[in-house]
Amino acid sequence: MRQTEQQANALNREFKTSLHKIKQELKEQIPEEITQNPHLQIQLKDYRKSNSNQQQNTIYGSDTLVSLFQERNRLKQSKLQKDRINDFTRKL
Repeated sequence: MRQTEQQANALNREFKTSLHKIKQELKEQIPEEITQNPHLQIQLKDYRKSNSNQQQNTIYGSDTLVSLFQERNRLKQSKLQKDRINDFTRKL
């Protein structure tokens, strides 16, 4: 469990750093006229609000960990069933 938590934390850090780099690159590429224009800033804020309302199915790290644990438990159960079936067939 500890290893999966460490992997999830490492993935989260990597994701945050890559997002930060992308944001910096975008800031460098966008002209200052766009960022300084108040009318365009209002339009961008409205776009962000409408876009964030559409993104309801965002995957968070905790959701990923839960699905990972569920899959792990499912694999354990299937292995136990196979072992029980093999033991039963050997006894026959």
